[in-house]
Amino acid sequence: MAPNILTHSFVKNAFFSVWFSLAQLILFQYFSKLDLKISQELPSFRDGDYLEVYAVVRNLTNLLDDKKGVFKEASFPRRQNVVRAVYNDDGKYEYQRFYGSDDSTLVNRPSQYLIKVGFEYKF
Repeated sequence: MAPNILTHSFVKNAFFSVWFSLAQLILFQYFSKLDLKISQELPSFRDGDYLEVYAVVRNLTNLLDDKKGVFKEASFPRRQNVVRAVYNDDGKYEYQRFYGSDDSTLVNRPSQYLIKVGFEYKF
């Protein structure tokens, strides 16, 4: 009895969809960062005016540890292999390689920390 091609294709596509979703949850890292702002209002020369002095650190996590606060993504066209597999003659999938999140490309701008110090005079 010949296998039903429609059923086989559906099962194969469903398997890879579920596998890809699970692999994203398990293998790929989430991006998170912590920003810090410290500010102080100071009295000014005139009534109603004030001077605000501030310091902002964006991506404090990357400043403290260079392995944290790092944003990685798949390169263009924004897709990435999860697994290399072939369908062998026995009707089974043979997995040859699993790809992890280390295969992603580092994106510089969101992965860098920034320190900004300044003042603002409001009148």
